[in-house]
Amino acid sequence: MKTALYITTCTDEPTRALQEYWLATEEPLRLTVVHPYTLDSNQLITKEAVRTAKQQAESRLRQWTAELLNDQPGNLQTETLLADPDLALQLHLIIRKYDYLLIADQHTVLPPALLAIVNQTQTLMRVLSDKTDASEETKPYVGYEDPGSVPIHEPVAFAAAF
Repeated sequence: MKTALYITTCTDEPTRALQEYWLATEEPLRLTVVHPYTLDSNQLITKEAVRTAKQQAESRLRQWTAELLNDQPGNLQTETLLADPDLALQLHLIIRKYDYLLIADQHTVLPPALLAIVNQTQTLMRVLSDKTDASEETKPYVGYEDPGSVPIHEPVAFAAAF
């Protein structure tokens, strides 16, 4: 069974595109949806503050997942994680093996460290859009809006002749 990872903020995201992708895949797919959450920057880090933030994140994820599933059965695992989205993605790619990383927008900018992890783990990236054919591998283009961003390319082997 193939595995896929999707990071969500549970807000105005292409739930429909993810649902269509998930239902259109012909091969069995175990989807892990991670909702990273953080505390307010001016909030003291207390046990109660962390507990409240986690409960709110779990509630948002339950609602978001209900929309995604829409009473459809599926192999879905959900998690919340106290981290920013990039860190949550890095942690999941390092500790678990995923066949696919699902990306909502083809213009997503990945930091170089995250791109290195994706290439090192040989995780394939698939862009979710109305035009994405679930049977085809897609290679997202990453723009240069951020000076620290780099385009996504296939891993390349370099050889030098001496």
